[in-house]
Amino acid sequence: MSSIVSTLAMTTPNVIKVKCARTNLFIQIQAKDNKPLKQVIDFIKTNCPGKRGTVYCARRKDTVDLAHKLKSDNIDAVFVHGGLSDVDRKKYEHAWASGTAHVICATKSFGMGIDQKDVRFVLHLSFPESMEDYVQEIGRAGRDGHAAICGLFFDHKDRSFHLHNIMQIEDKEILSYKYELMNKMAMYCTNRTCRHKFIMSYFNEDMQECEEHCDICTSNVDTIQDCTSIALLVIQSLARLQQVQEKVTVLLLTQFLMGSPTIVLKALALDKAAEFGLVKDYFKTKTGRRDLQALIYHLIITGMISEVPAGTPENPSIVIKTGNVQNLHSGSEKCYFHTTIFN
Repeated sequence: MSSIVSTLAMTTPNVIKVKCARTNLFIQIQAKDNKPLKQVIDFIKTNCPGKRGTVYCARRKDTVDLAHKLKSDNIDAVFVHGGLSDVDRKKYEHAWASGTAHVICATKSFGMGIDQKDVRFVLHLSFPESMEDYVQEIGRAGRDGHAAICGLFFDHKDRSFHLHNIMQIEDKEILSYKYELMNKMAMYCTNRTCRHKFIMSYFNEDMQECEEHCDICTSNVDTIQDCTSIALLVIQSLARLQQVQEKVTVLLLTQFLMGSPTIVLKALALDKAAEFGLVKDYFKTKTGRRDLQALIYHLIITGMISEVPAGTPENPSIVIKTGNVQNLHSGSEKCYFHTTIFN
């Protein structure tokens, strides 16, 4: 708000603040599986069949593919993205607004200037690049005051799309700011705090738990656990990798920790290292590898592991290094993580 006042050179503006709480929205986040388009279809058929809704996608191609998939499953759908002509965009938006199409699959460019009151659901095929984008987009649901549902399909691997865009930014200060916004969005998706309370806190507003308007508050299972000892093993193994391999990725670290004898690890004689397979006994379940990667990404989000751009602007990549771990090593900081690996 202060930046707006400054930019517009206002001297004595009348500022009216309205809380952004929207408890008519039920907010939920679920893990994205290897068939995300089917997940969206199943979600719509189960929770809001025949209702008007929007599915936000990160990539233009996803909007097209999803709309076609929905139509093949007898769900009337259209798509819009920034590459369409004005004629086609207006045609598809009108089809959705008039009810000819129930679902519109769109990139973040969709929605400005559109005030459709009876949107019963807003879904995100991938997590947005910031909390600001997310709140604006779910805010297009339930504007008539009636109940609506907002779902997001989360996968840490979707970071790669956002990172590709962020790493193109030449201004280091802006790059750092955008990176922080992305991490806060990822933290929201993996947090076990009431969704509405987290959103309000992000925008510096107070709110009690919603009790019945999000997946966290309606869940009876608390799976937050102290993973400090495992986190320290992960950091130790990453430091060992860095001694012999300049470009360490999340995948390489995962393979090293799980004791996977890959060609790269064998070539570096890392399959003989003491840290090889150091945490595999903690991750024996069917989802063990995925759970380990989720923990690694949690350490990235919280700054204990740093991401560093590599490659070229045309073919960027991300490598990881040990981050701010002094407090973790000293015991003054703990690593609490939402996980089921000990169950």
